[in-house]
Amino acid sequence: MPYESIDAQVTELTMYAVNFSDVHYNQTMRCLAKHWIASDNGKAEKGWNRMLALKYVKNALINPAAKDYKREFGSLSQSWTMMWPNIVRDKAAEEALDMWLDEFGYGNLPKF
Repeated sequence: MPYESIDAQVTELTMYAVNFSDVHYNQTMRCLAKHWIASDNGKAEKGWNRMLALKYVKNALINPAAKDYKREFGSLSQSWTMMWPNIVRDKAAEEALDMWLDEFGYGNLPKF
């Protein structure tokens, strides 16, 4: 499926990742919220590490979503890493993390 830009790919993968699995989405959001609260609302000096959070979002949410998207809509001759290049997955993880951090900043945290 051709896309006009990388931004279109990022948006497609992010929206699919956020909507494809309640299990992956809720687990990832709860883990990030727990660390956000423990670091006194995301303060770096209290232990919040954005790079670790990005890596976690990519591995726990974006990569499984990319694999599932490829299985559902991809071709047999193309791997999921070719369908969704690393730069697209990195940017999708950033977009998803920023979306959650905005919500956490407004005080919308999940109940534990």
